[in-house]
Amino acid sequence: MMRTSGLVRALAMAGTVSALSVCLAACGGGGSGADEGGGSGPATGGIKKVLAAAKKEGKVTWFIGSQKYTAEQQKKVGEAFEKEYGFPLEVTLNGRGAISAEFSKLVEESAAGVPPTIDLVNAGYSTLRVLRDSKNLTQTDWKDVGIPRDYVSADMPQAVYLFDQVRTPFYNTKLVSEADRPKTWDDLLDPKWKGKSVTATTPSIWSTISYSLGEERTRKLLRDLVQKQQMATLSTITAIPAAVSNGQYSIGIAAPIERNIARKEPLDYLQLDAKNVPIPNNVALLKDAPHPNAAAALVYFLSQTRAGQKVMFEVMGYSRGDVEGSASWDLYGEGRGTIPPYDWQVNDAVKLEEEFQKLLKQ
Repeated sequence: MMRTSGLVRALAMAGTVSALSVCLAACGGGGSGADEGGGSGPATGGIKKVLAAAKKEGKVTWFIGSQKYTAEQQKKVGEAFEKEYGFPLEVTLNGRGAISAEFSKLVEESAAGVPPTIDLVNAGYSTLRVLRDSKNLTQTDWKDVGIPRDYVSADMPQAVYLFDQVRTPFYNTKLVSEADRPKTWDDLLDPKWKGKSVTATTPSIWSTISYSLGEERTRKLLRDLVQKQQMATLSTITAIPAAVSNGQYSIGIAAPIERNIARKEPLDYLQLDAKNVPIPNNVALLKDAPHPNAAAALVYFLSQTRAGQKVMFEVMGYSRGDVEGSASWDLYGEGRGTIPPYDWQVNDAVKLEEEFQKLLKQ
């Protein structure tokens, strides 16, 4: 059954982002630390000083992965920022390539003394750890910028929780009836779905699923989907929704589809017999970023204001499970999801991904 996009409903609600009630006058605090990081960070003394310095810098570049954004989309983020704060900010969403590979390049460039052209990076903890451990993230005092400690991990204080990585399966509502749609993960092994499901070659999809479903059950499920059900694999997660929406496949495992739903495409999420698992995606300031204040101001805007959450969803399709009424709230809020602890994300998940990668190639 098609549902209304969570964010579309949320945008009709009055008030600020739930649990965040942010006010510029309330922000202030101490200076920035230097533990496990490097490079000059944003101005200290609160968000007002950061905004003043950001106005002088005037631009920010955010490495966003392999997704490409049009000039119009990037301009929309800058315009939303200007409407909130009264001065223009040129926002570049840099889609230079796959995050893991590009992070390795950033480490190599830093070691060779090449100054960065990027200000912000984002990823899950396990991937961001590559930059943290090589001391390529700035140790920013995000509380001083105005971001509550609840959104900054004690295990990785360089990063701010920005949105959730959605890894929930979905289906084409024109090809799969309400009566026939899978109700459990094991239902995906019904012969009628043979050759009709698709995933990506990204093993983190399956490590994430395993946190709720269990490792052994996930191993067997993935093996059977590949070998018996002839599940197709695409090179990127972002390609899955289009392949299901256009009728090439009936079931997708697993990707965010909120923007597709908002465009009235025939897609909806499957609610199966295990809790959904959101993986927090975090944004951090690169060491020696050329525009540290503009970068910090953008992080504040996107993570702490209603306007920032709105434009982030509209342009990038990102939302956060703690924001009541958002797309991720529908999937993960109020106990509908279970979030893996930091240690699992940076240790267990990495080991499982190596195993699941091999299963996907069978």
